[in-house]
Amino acid sequence: MDGALDVTVTSSGATVPTVPATQACAYDYAAIESGWVEIRGRHVIVTIPAVEAEIDKATASPSIDVLDRIYDAHSEIRPNVPYRAQRIRLFPDPDVVALGYMLAGNPVRCDPSLMSGEPTQRILNASDPATDIWGFAHEFGHSFTMSNGTWSYMILNLESWPNLFTLYTLDKLGRTHPNVDSYCNDKEAYLQSGAYPMLRDDPFLQLCFLMEFTAAYDWPLWQSFFEDMDATIGGEVPYEPNDDAVTWTFVRDRINQAAGTDTSATFATWKVPLL
Repeated sequence: MDGALDVTVTSSGATVPTVPATQACAYDYAAIESGWVEIRGRHVIVTIPAVEAEIDKATASPSIDVLDRIYDAHSEIRPNVPYRAQRIRLFPDPDVVALGYMLAGNPVRCDPSLMSGEPTQRILNASDPATDIWGFAHEFGHSFTMSNGTWSYMILNLESWPNLFTLYTLDKLGRTHPNVDSYCNDKEAYLQSGAYPMLRDDPFLQLCFLMEFTAAYDWPLWQSFFEDMDATIGGEVPYEPNDDAVTWTFVRDRINQAAGTDTSATFATWKVPLL
């Protein structure tokens, strides 16, 4: 069979248009009857009330580009991107407020204030250097830490590992965070007189611990670490509810492999239990 058939698809109700980021600064948001619009980048889609898109119209396109560049930077640490490279959607969800500021996944559920709050927090104002992009990088980091479905290697604190990606990305984009100088505030007190449960329960103290390896071996260490994790399934990561040393020993062995040397001394300094 050959030939062609031209058809027109129409909707009988109000629709949510998808606008390429390159056209976001000039789009007529007032004409959207449904009151909602999707702005599509290379790696992300932001679903947002049209009135909020109109407010941040001038910065919408470069801000979507910032989100795309966050994704790009994460993929330099772990090229095995999550969700089979499907775009990550971000949308406002008032129900997430009871759980936190944002909830990772696809979609990323956002506190509505990220769409309509102060200028320095709004997602379509992310291109402004004054806007804090830590949260966006952190939520994407959650997805990248488990992009092959294996997550139990970081079960001892799920919130610290994504920020490895966050720190790399902020440096790559030349951005910062208001509390950048406070991440390791508790380091000295912990090393002098703290006990391991303090490290286990404090995501920023644990991030400070992970940063020791970045400082010693630079980012290729984590690239190699996650390359090995890409070939690992969840069942291969040991876990005992009452013995953290089991999982930490697995992590230590993987870091040793990535670093090409024994890093046990760093674990001992930080009072991290090993078998």
